Amino acid sequence: MPQTGPWSACKKWLRNRVGAERISYLGRSYADYVLWDAIYHRFLHDKPNASALELGSAPGRNLVRLGNTFGLQPFGVEYSEAGVMQNRGVFRQAGIPEDHVIFADAFSADFLGSYSNRFDTVFSNGVIEHFTDPSKVIDVLIAVVKPGGLLLVSIPNYRWTNWLLKRIFDGDSLPEHNLNTMKPEVFRQLFANRSIEELYCAPYGSINVGISQPLRRKGWRWACYLLLEKIQLPLNLILRTCFGANAPNSRFTSPFLLYVGRKADPVTTEHQFQSWPSNLSKKLLKNAVASRPYGRGWMQSSLFYTSTKPQV
Repeated sequence: MPQTGPWSACKKWLRNRVGAERISYLGRSYADYVLWDAIYHRFLHDKPNASALELGSAPGRNLVRLGNTFGLQPFGVEYSEAGVMQNRGVFRQAGIPEDHVIFADAFSADFLGSYSNRFDTVFSNGVIEHFTDPSKVIDVLIAVVKPGGLLLVSIPNYRWTNWLLKRIFDGDSLPEHNLNTMKPEVFRQLFANRSIEELYCAPYGSINVGISQPLRRKGWRWACYLLLEKIQLPLNLILRTCFGANAPNSRFTSPFLLYVGRKADPVTTEHQFQSWPSNLSKKLLKNAVASRPYGRGWMQSSLFYTSTKPQV
């Protein structure tokens, strides 16, 4: 049933006057604008046809966008069969070979033997903060980057102002996250003393209610969220108009943290990657499986590994 009312009429008028594509562009979050138009452009604009791997890549839309925007050749690695099928479907619609989605356990010796030092750029978005000790995840990410290649790791920032928003609108998911990794100094230290040179490491963007979207789309939380989302739109435009991509970043309000590094030397020996991180909290895993349907956030990918040998 079509929506009616003043707000729907206003949106229709704007689409007709300004154009749907322009509306979509103007409606982007400020963090998305900073990431894609400033940070990614700085590091990726001169890498056409470079190979790009995302760890935990489903549904795959981020890789498609990277390919369309910067000419990268996208690859994804997924452990879950459901994530692989979803990612391959998105790639198929975008004209990307389906075999660019690798069905594998990224922590296995087989995967690391086949793909170490293989990719020009490697991405991880919203993955490492789900581990009590993310260091071995970072070992794997560094392992598959070519010497001289780039590693880009981003995580949400659910501390301070963003913690409050998350607690109000989606508090049940907070236990799934290692909030300590979201301290800028802790996040930076995760990459220290490794064979990678830091090029960028900081929070980015300004306050963004979108990272706290409720799972249940009903009730007073959903109504309040929709109201704040409408207030967010003019705020995004004001920030872009007044600051461009240079609005102050802050641990208190920025919704994400990003690390960009260049791999200097071949990574350390294979024995570091023989096993799944032993101190992954089983409680985190149990809570995440119970509260997240497939297809949302990190649960669509699946760094949920078992002892079953992956299909590669």
